[in-house]
Amino acid sequence: MKSVSDDLWSIIDVFTGLPGRVDGFPLVVLDFQEPEQLSDLLNKHDVGKRNAQAIT
Repeated sequence: MKSVSDDLWSIIDVFTGLPGRVDGFPLVVLDFQEPEQLSDLLNKHDVGKRNAQAIT
């Protein structure tokens, strides 16, 4: 998560430096609860994806 103003946040992909996306929508200018929950969800999804790739 990256603060873009006092109360707004964006979720930035640490590998690309670009805003994270869900269903094609960039995760930018979100209030605090949204990015925290979305960031947790995206991190869990990424870990699952990486584990699946390591198995195959």
